[in-house]
Amino acid sequence: MPVVRRVAATLLIGVAACTSASDDASETDTARPPVTGDGAAGCVANSATVRRQTPAGSEQAFLVDAQVADAEGCFDEITFEFRSDGQPLPPGYAIEYREGPFVDFTSGDEFEPAGEAYLVLRFTKTSVFAPAAPGAEPEPTYTGPESIAPSGMNYLEEARIVQGSEGVIQWVIGLSSKRPFSLDGSTLPLLLPPESTTATTTTSPSGSSSTSTTTTSTTTTTASPPTSTTFPTTPTAKIVVRIG
Repeated sequence: MPVVRRVAATLLIGVAACTSASDDASETDTARPPVTGDGAAGCVANSATVRRQTPAGSEQAFLVDAQVADAEGCFDEITFEFRSDGQPLPPGYAIEYREGPFVDFTSGDEFEPAGEAYLVLRFTKTSVFAPAAPGAEPEPTYTGPESIAPSGMNYLEEARIVQGSEGVIQWVIGLSSKRPFSLDGSTLPLLLPPESTTATTTTSPSGSSSTSTTTTSTTTTTASPPTSTTFPTTPTAKIVVRIG
């Protein structure tokens, strides 16, 4: 075979081999399933799908509010706010993925929230009713909806308060799929009343030969944080769940 023909044949064989390898790689990449479940890569710092738990606090906490933030970027956010008649710290919690069914908070009926994966969040030593005087009806501290089902979220389909054991407030977070999550707990700045000032004016007696002198002294009073006997009317702590 002439040299020119041998070179052309070699080139054709090489091109065909490269084309075949490229096609195989393309088919392999396309067929590879997306990473989900415990191996899913989240976009929230320090996130995971494993159970997380903190010890119960020394003070009773009371749920005040639950809000879902607008979906921004690649994660969803739920904020729980609390108040306490003692040390203003977030309550202890346990959070993990669990299977349903769950028990409705008011009716006691079993049900399954919206979603395909259920993230269960339990707040210990927590209530939704404030302490009441003997013989009086307890007043609810949480007056928000039993179920929050926003639209336009990344993964969140429903967040719903459900029945838990005594002294435990339990929420089920229904997601479209099992995703990593993180929790942050913090205290909120105490809203203190504005500083009060008292001015004292002293003037020399009339008719004195000395030059009239006026002296003004100012006393500033700063409010102290509430004590354990003062039940605050504003949230004192919060826990933020980020799912992504």
